Amino acid sequence: MSDVEPAISEDSLAQLETYIGAAEVAGLVELFGANLRDITEPAAASMRPAEIGKAAHLLISLGGSFGCAELVARSRDLLDAVHASADDLEAPFAVTLAAAERAKQALERRYPSQG
Repeated sequence: MSDVEPAISEDSLAQLETYIGAAEVAGLVELFGANLRDITEPAAASMRPAEIGKAAHLLISLGGSFGCAELVARSRDLLDAVHASADDLEAPFAVTLAAAERAKQALERRYPSQG
């Protein structure tokens, strides 16, 4: 058994669907990619620890809302690196961006765009 977190949690998504409906979740998933860009692009452009920390915090919230376990875990690792004043934030930031892309792709597979 692998200790790698799944890109998305089917249980979390099913619970969210129960609360707000599958159509609403699908609509929110369509916004997920735009939200990722809005969160990550300013941090990538500046590479300032404060911007990267802000992005990590927002990605934890966004990922948690959709059951994106890997994204949440990698974002927490990134936030820990920021808090530890790590010299190199590029590597953990790149790992977090890759996890974000996997989450986005998994959500888009789960909820194909109808538009």
